[in-house]
Order: sequence, then C-alpha cells, then structure tokens
Amino acid sequence: MINSYETGDLRKAASVNDSVPLINGTKTYNRYGLKFVDFKATDVTDGSVTFFVLRYADVLLMYAEALN
Repeated sequence: MINSYETGDLRKAASVNDSVPLINGTKTYNRYGLKFVDFKATDVTDGSVTFFVLRYADVLLMYAEALN
C-alpha cells in the first residue's frame, strides 16, 4: 500500500508510515496504518486504541432483522 502512493501525495503522510516513535525515543520499523496509532500512549503495550470491527455480512443481517 505504501508504494501505491505517487511521489508528493500528501495523503501518504496522514495514512501510512514505516516507523513509529516509541516511548524511549527509539523507533520501531514496521509498516503501520496511522488510523489506529495512539501517539499519546505512555506504554507501548497499553493498547489504548480500541475500535469495533463490523463485518459486512453482519451489517446486512442486522439490516434484514430491522426490516423484519
């Protein structure tokens, strides 16, 4: 995905990165989608960013149940 951005595309810096600074000042070199990175976390193992994952099939089922 990182390679799919064109040179100079401003969306790349807001969407993906290949390193994230850790608490002790070092960096970890993995590729990340920045949507779920918490840069204010005080512990890298905290996991303070929570999000719901909804499968499309579940959404369709809930919709069908609501219509019924």
